[in-house]
Amino acid sequence: MPAHIHWECSSCDDSGVIHGWEDSPYDLRPPRPLHEQAIVCIELTAEEHAEFRRLQLLDLTSERIVWGAYRENNRLVLLGTENELDELSGSVAAEANHLQDRRRQRRLDEVVAKVEAALTTIG
Repeated sequence: MPAHIHWECSSCDDSGVIHGWEDSPYDLRPPRPLHEQAIVCIELTAEEHAEFRRLQLLDLTSERIVWGAYRENNRLVLLGTENELDELSGSVAAEANHLQDRRRQRRLDEVVAKVEAALTTIG
Protein backbone atom coordinates (compact mmCIF):
# COMPACT_ATOMS: atom_id res chain seq x y z
CA MET A 1 0.00 0.00 0.00
CA PRO A 2 1.51 3.36 -0.98
CA ALA A 3 2.16 6.03 1.65
CA HIS A 4 -0.13 8.39 -0.22
CA ILE A 5 -3.39 7.96 -2.10
CA HIS A 6 -4.31 9.82 -5.27
CA TRP A 7 -8.06 10.30 -5.59
CA GLU A 8 -10.41 11.86 -8.10
CA CYS A 9 -14.13 12.51 -7.85
CA SER A 10 -16.03 11.05 -10.79
CA SER A 11 -18.84 13.60 -10.35
CA CYS A 12 -17.09 16.97 -10.04
CA ASP A 13 -13.54 16.23 -11.27
CA ASP A 14 -12.05 17.41 -7.96
CA SER A 15 -8.87 15.54 -7.03
CA GLY A 16 -6.05 15.42 -4.52
CA VAL A 17 -3.54 13.40 -2.55
CA ILE A 18 -4.08 11.99 0.94
CA HIS A 19 -1.08 11.57 3.26
CA GLY A 20 -0.87 10.25 6.83
CA TRP A 21 -3.86 7.93 6.64
CA GLU A 22 -1.96 4.92 8.03
CA ASP A 23 -3.15 3.85 11.50
CA SER A 24 -5.93 6.45 11.47
CA PRO A 25 -9.57 5.47 12.11
CA TYR A 26 -9.96 5.42 8.31
CA ASP A 27 -7.21 2.83 7.82
CA LEU A 28 -9.28 -0.26 7.01
CA ARG A 29 -6.39 -2.55 6.14
CA PRO A 30 -6.41 -5.86 8.02
CA PRO A 31 -4.53 -5.53 11.33
CA ARG A 32 -2.69 -8.85 10.78
CA PRO A 33 -1.07 -10.52 7.80
CA LEU A 34 -3.68 -12.53 5.93
CA HIS A 35 -1.41 -15.58 5.61
CA GLU A 36 -1.32 -16.05 9.41
CA GLN A 37 -4.97 -17.08 9.76
CA ALA A 38 -7.43 -19.25 7.86
CA ILE A 39 -9.33 -16.93 5.57
CA VAL A 40 -12.86 -17.49 4.31
CA CYS A 41 -13.87 -16.04 0.92
CA ILE A 42 -17.47 -15.08 0.24
CA GLU A 43 -18.57 -14.04 -3.22
CA LEU A 44 -21.13 -11.22 -3.32
CA THR A 45 -23.08 -9.43 -6.00
CA ALA A 46 -22.60 -5.68 -6.35
CA GLU A 47 -26.09 -5.18 -4.87
CA GLU A 48 -25.30 -7.33 -1.82
CA HIS A 49 -22.07 -5.43 -1.25
CA ALA A 50 -23.96 -2.13 -1.54
CA GLU A 51 -26.30 -3.31 1.24
CA PHE A 52 -23.29 -4.02 3.47
CA ARG A 53 -21.84 -0.58 2.75
CA ARG A 54 -25.08 1.11 3.81
CA LEU A 55 -24.93 -0.41 7.32
CA GLN A 56 -24.48 2.09 10.15
CA LEU A 57 -23.59 -0.01 13.22
CA LEU A 58 -20.56 -2.07 12.21
CA ASP A 59 -17.50 -2.43 14.42
CA LEU A 60 -14.07 -1.61 12.98
CA THR A 61 -13.24 -5.22 12.08
CA SER A 62 -16.53 -5.63 10.20
CA GLU A 63 -15.95 -2.33 8.40
CA ARG A 64 -12.53 -3.58 7.33
CA ILE A 65 -14.13 -6.69 5.86
CA VAL A 66 -16.91 -4.80 4.05
CA TRP A 67 -14.75 -1.99 2.67
CA GLY A 68 -11.87 -4.36 1.96
CA ALA A 69 -13.85 -6.40 -0.56
CA TYR A 70 -12.06 -6.75 -3.87
CA ARG A 71 -12.77 -7.74 -7.45
CA GLU A 72 -11.22 -10.85 -8.89
CA ASN A 73 -12.16 -12.12 -12.35
CA ASN A 74 -15.54 -10.33 -12.34
CA ARG A 75 -16.28 -11.58 -8.81
CA LEU A 76 -16.66 -9.39 -5.73
CA VAL A 77 -15.09 -11.15 -2.74
CA LEU A 78 -15.20 -10.55 1.02
CA LEU A 79 -12.32 -11.96 3.05
CA GLY A 80 -12.18 -12.64 6.77
CA THR A 81 -11.55 -15.24 9.38
CA GLU A 82 -14.38 -17.47 10.53
CA ASN A 83 -14.77 -15.44 13.72
CA GLU A 84 -14.69 -12.09 11.89
CA LEU A 85 -17.34 -13.18 9.40
CA ASP A 86 -19.47 -14.65 12.18
CA GLU A 87 -19.31 -11.29 13.99
CA LEU A 88 -20.19 -9.46 10.76
CA SER A 89 -23.14 -11.79 10.21
CA GLY A 90 -24.42 -11.14 13.73
CA SER A 91 -24.08 -7.37 13.34
CA VAL A 92 -25.91 -7.38 10.02
CA ALA A 93 -28.70 -9.58 11.38
CA ALA A 94 -29.12 -7.33 14.43
CA GLU A 95 -29.37 -4.21 12.29
CA ALA A 96 -31.76 -5.92 9.86
CA ASN A 97 -34.07 -6.85 12.74
CA HIS A 98 -34.49 -3.16 13.62
CA LEU A 99 -35.28 -1.88 10.13
CA GLN A 100 -38.70 -0.55 9.20
CA ASP A 101 -38.07 -1.12 5.47
CA ARG A 102 -39.12 -4.75 4.98
CA ARG A 103 -37.60 -5.00 1.51
CA ARG A 104 -34.19 -3.93 2.77
CA GLN A 105 -34.57 -6.22 5.79
CA ARG A 106 -35.22 -9.16 3.45
CA ARG A 107 -32.17 -8.29 1.31
CA LEU A 108 -29.95 -8.13 4.39
CA ASP A 109 -31.37 -11.42 5.67
CA GLU A 110 -30.47 -13.02 2.32
CA VAL A 111 -26.89 -11.74 2.57
CA VAL A 112 -26.64 -13.00 6.17
CA ALA A 113 -27.84 -16.42 4.97
CA LYS A 114 -25.11 -16.41 2.31
CA VAL A 115 -22.41 -15.61 4.90
CA GLU A 116 -23.73 -18.23 7.31
CA ALA A 117 -23.88 -20.84 4.52
CA ALA A 118 -20.21 -20.17 3.73
CA LEU A 119 -19.33 -20.51 7.41
CA THR A 120 -21.28 -23.77 7.70
CA THR A 121 -19.35 -25.35 4.84
CA ILE A 122 -16.02 -24.78 6.62
CA GLY A 123 -17.20 -25.83 10.07
